[in-house]
Amino acid sequence: MTEQQWAAAVAEQVCALEAAAVATDWSGAEICTACLAALLAAPPVANSLQTEAMFRHAYQTLGHVSAAAQAAHAVMRTEFQQLATARKAIAAYG
Repeated sequence: MTEQQWAAAVAEQVCALEAAAVATDWSGAEICTACLAALLAAPPVANSLQTEAMFRHAYQTLGHVSAAAQAAHAVMRTEFQQLATARKAIAAYG
């Protein structure tokens, strides 16, 4: 794989990861992350400006997606806590 092909493949996975996060498709995001990790583990040229730029772009995207996943997790945790409280109230008065 040439450096250009590698960079295009990384960019494609980054875009797919962003799309999965926007769609809150966390399973899809996990698959994209695994593919991205495999690509980043074996760059064709280790010390080039393009490789460095692609690593930086992927790292920034992973940070944004991670923050979105944590926010979604916090929302779900709150909803589950509210459901548990409601079930306890129903059980107590039902």
